[in-house]
Amino acid sequence: MDVENPYLGGIYCVIMILIGQFFLLNLILAVIIFSFIKSEKEHFAAEIKAFKLEEEEKLIEEEKIRKLEEKTANPKNDQT
Repeated sequence: MDVENPYLGGIYCVIMILIGQFFLLNLILAVIIFSFIKSEKEHFAAEIKAFKLEEEEKLIEEEKIRKLEEKTANPKNDQT
C-alpha cells in the first residue's frame, strides 16, 4: 500500500471526532432547551390557573357582600 501523506488519516479522524462532538453538544443543548421551555409553559399555566381562581374567589366574595348589603337595605323583603 502506497501512502503519499501518512498524516491525512489522523487529520481525518480528528476532524470527524470534532464534528461528532459538535453534533452531540447541539443535540444535548436542544434537549435541555426543550425541557426548559416545557417547564416554563407548565409554570405559566399554573400561574394563570392560580390567577383565575383568585379572581373567581374575589367575584364570589363581592357577590356575597352585595347580597348581604341588599338584605340589610331591604329587611322587609326577607319575610315573605
